[in-house]
Amino acid sequence: MSKLLEIIKFMEKKKIETFIKKYTLGKTIDSVIWKNNKENLIVTAMTSDKKLFASVQLENAAKGFINGVDVGILTSDRWKKMISVLEDNITFTLDVD
Repeated sequence: MSKLLEIIKFMEKKKIETFIKKYTLGKTIDSVIWKNNKENLIVTAMTSDKKLFASVQLENAAKGFINGVDVGILTSDRWKKMISVLEDNITFTLDVD
């Protein structure tokens, strides 16, 4: 039996979109992990050819995250398109087995 796990209780869509724009470096970085340090969301990523490196921190964004939960984003461009149709304030919930 699966249960629902609310990962992000509340976050402004604009903050998420800006965060994605900063770490993707003009769509050169796509797959990342959003790390949660209990207060901030942090992404450190590198392009596949290892020529560009990004380290971006979104301050006070992890307060809505469940402690210790990191989120893997396989395709940031697709993720950004998916959230673009949502309301201004977003809650993420996962179905966990």
